[in-house]
Amino acid sequence: MWKLKQIFDGEYGCEERQPGEKEKCLVILANEEGEEKTFEANEDWIAAIEKLSANPLMKIIISKPMAKDCQYRKIVVEKKGDGYQAAKYTEKQVFHDNFGAEDLQGFLMEAIHDTFLQVNAWDEKKNTVF
Repeated sequence: MWKLKQIFDGEYGCEERQPGEKEKCLVILANEEGEEKTFEANEDWIAAIEKLSANPLMKIIISKPMAKDCQYRKIVVEKKGDGYQAAKYTEKQVFHDNFGAEDLQGFLMEAIHDTFLQVNAWDEKKNTVF
C-alpha cells in the first residue's frame, strides 16, 4: 500500500513559471517495502485529493481510464468500519485492498495520478462531495 510521505512545494530556481502555468509540487509516496514513487502534480490536484481525504467519505468511484491499456477499468472505495476497502476492477476480475482512514490520501494519490479522468465521492449523508 502506498502512503503519502511528503509534498514539496515547487522550486523553479532561476526559471520562473510561465504566465498562466499552475504551481507544481513534488509528491513522494512510499510503500511497506521502502520503495518510493515520486511525481509532479499541480496544487489544485493536490488540494482536491486533500479535500477528498479530509471528509468522512462513504464511497468513491474512480473511473474513465486515460489509456486503453490501463490495468484497472475502475476503482470503487467504500467505508468499512474504521477503514476503507478498494475494489479494483479489471476486464474479468476484481482485486480488493483494505486500509485505514489515515492511508486514504496516499491511496488516492497513487490510484488517480496520470491514470483516471473522473472521480465521484459521496459523504455519509449521500451528498456528492467531488
